[in-house]
Amino acid sequence: MTHRTLFRTLAAALAASLLGTGCSPDRLAAPDAGPSLAAADHIAPTSSKPVIPTVPIDTVGVLQWEKPLKQNMSVTVKVSPKGGHVDLGATGLTLYFAPGAVSQTLTVTATAYAGSAVAYSFEPHGTVFNAPVYVVQRLDHTTYRHARGLNKTVQGAYMPDGLADLSADGKTAVVSEVYNTAIEKLRDRLGQLAQVDAVFEIHHFSGYILTGGRR
Repeated sequence: MTHRTLFRTLAAALAASLLGTGCSPDRLAAPDAGPSLAAADHIAPTSSKPVIPTVPIDTVGVLQWEKPLKQNMSVTVKVSPKGGHVDLGATGLTLYFAPGAVSQTLTVTATAYAGSAVAYSFEPHGTVFNAPVYVVQRLDHTTYRHARGLNKTVQGAYMPDGLADLSADGKTAVVSEVYNTAIEKLRDRLGQLAQVDAVFEIHHFSGYILTGGRR
């Protein structure tokens, strides 16, 4: 699937969800897909319309890595007006930029912070996009897979002051925006669960976390 087709699929699914039709949380791989799946070929958020907390600034629990990152991890990529993506390797994070998101080529840096929190910085800080940017986080190596009940809920959230909004132990953060987030279950051609992703949509850059999913 090309990136252009992917963005059309994401946009269609988002439009359907906002009209109340929704989409299935479990999606099967194409017939020729093997057990190893690329999230880009299958993701479809049920809704990523921003949800602003009742209190403008709120403190939330942060999704945790099963094994804390020993050091910051960063990647820098140039994104053109045609769209593009940024893949942060072993963290399982990918950013997908819809065509037209930027009006001229932009150098984008994504950084995962060292420690136990699933927390990121996206730069240049303050950038506002003309079209959606989809944040896709694989949940394989997070505490999501051990969570139960309400703790199984995961959402994307925006930290207005970046790392300064994250507590010293990485378990809570101050956020000013919380986003509806789809949990996408990807299966191989044999019907076996291959991976689970959290997907949400953003329109500006700074610091982001995933909330919930605690043990």
